[in-house]
Amino acid sequence: MKIDAQGHEVDIMRGARNLYNDYVVRMVGLEFWPKGLNMAGHTSRDLVQILTTELKLFCFDLDFSSPLHPEEFSEYEEHFQQRENDFQKSSTMKHKIFKPRYGWFVELVCMNTNKVYRLAH
Repeated sequence: MKIDAQGHEVDIMRGARNLYNDYVVRMVGLEFWPKGLNMAGHTSRDLVQILTTELKLFCFDLDFSSPLHPEEFSEYEEHFQQRENDFQKSSTMKHKIFKPRYGWFVELVCMNTNKVYRLAH
């Protein structure tokens, strides 16, 4: 499943909860954009919590310079806080920022690891 909902990812993930619980969807790709989440009435913490704590997905940050694959919720929070700090220090994160007023974003891929999936032959 690929989601790019300009900050409304929390609402979509809540609505898609059964797709993960029933193992219909194995992976989700989404744009993690803190400013968009805030404009939609959510926080970064809301999204990370539903992904990691509620759905128990294992997420990877697709930024090659700062890969993410922690297992504890606090590690995700720490990682994204560091990203925010880096953005505040420098508005020249070349490949991640189009215009500083939009803030930073990164693509995440999260996997449902609660079930073993077999490859079809």
